[in-house]
Amino acid sequence: MENILVTFVVPAYNVERYIPKTLNSLLSQTDKDFEIIVVNDGSTDNTYAVVKDILEKSDFRNYKIITNPNGGPSSARNTGIKEAQGEYIIFLDGDDYVSPNLVERIRKVISTNKVDVICWKFQRVDEDGKPSKIQ
Repeated sequence: MENILVTFVVPAYNVERYIPKTLNSLLSQTDKDFEIIVVNDGSTDNTYAVVKDILEKSDFRNYKIITNPNGGPSSARNTGIKEAQGEYIIFLDGDDYVSPNLVERIRKVISTNKVDVICWKFQRVDEDGKPSKIQ
């Protein structure tokens, strides 16, 4: 099995309205050397069905959907870590999204530097995608 560069672990609890944007931002990556692990954390809405539908309809095949009883985000992240195959792990919440060249940029950083941790800026936005002030 070829090494995977990045694993995105996405704990998901009742985020059926938001997770399509999260998943579509991952599926739109310019570099496809990653895996997606969505941990459905006991959602009581249609989160699981939405995730399954989006991922199954995509041409991306390197994903896992895991369903656990509700244990909170830390428990869901730990489940994702146990399943992760990537050299690096990135945690995204079910309402987060990333730029389409994130994996590509990570590859550039690690190709020139031997690093254990990569940090970058983020921008907090409201539900309409407009920048909001951090409080």
